[in-house]
Amino acid sequence: SRPAALPGTRKAVEQIGALYGARPLVGAAATEPAIRREIGQAEVVHLATHGYLNPYRAMSSGLLLTAPPSPAADPQGDSSGDGALMAWEIQNQL
Repeated sequence: SRPAALPGTRKAVEQIGALYGARPLVGAAATEPAIRREIGQAEVVHLATHGYLNPYRAMSSGLLLTAPPSPAADPQGDSSGDGALMAWEIQNQL
């Protein structure tokens, strides 16, 4: 199940975007592939989302983004579009 929406985040993100002259990715647009495309050109990155902690494998902790419409297991283990941006992905891929 989805976590509850974070109150006030859309307004805050839109205000921060206006401050930096950026177009924020909100709601359904805030997918993992979209974040991956945009993050390389960004000088400042602000993410307002839920996170999760893996107490046994810290690098498997991460951020929850908009989930894909039909999550399917990738046979090659590619997790670049699963809707969760994990710490190891941020460190090694972004």
